[in-house]
Amino acid sequence: MTTESDPTITRVTVVLNKPEDWQAWIFLRKDAAQQHDLWQYCNPDVATADLPLLTEPVEPIAHQYKVNKAPSIIYTNANLNNNEFRRY
Repeated sequence: MTTESDPTITRVTVVLNKPEDWQAWIFLRKDAAQQHDLWQYCNPDVATADLPLLTEPVEPIAHQYKVNKAPSIIYTNANLNNNEFRRY
């Protein structure tokens, strides 16, 4: 196992060279996946049929983010201010 350090982040790398490396390797994969709520999709103990179906989210439309919008204007991302554009 290799460790790289800086003041705020410690990186650990595990290379699967032998069967004994599996526990440390899967622990790191699980930890990273859980941070992003993805472990159920990475967990080798879960059957594919038991997973919820992923669907692509609907792409946002610029006019949904415009504050105080005038009804007669067609809004694009060019009409958004900085704050609205960041939300978009």
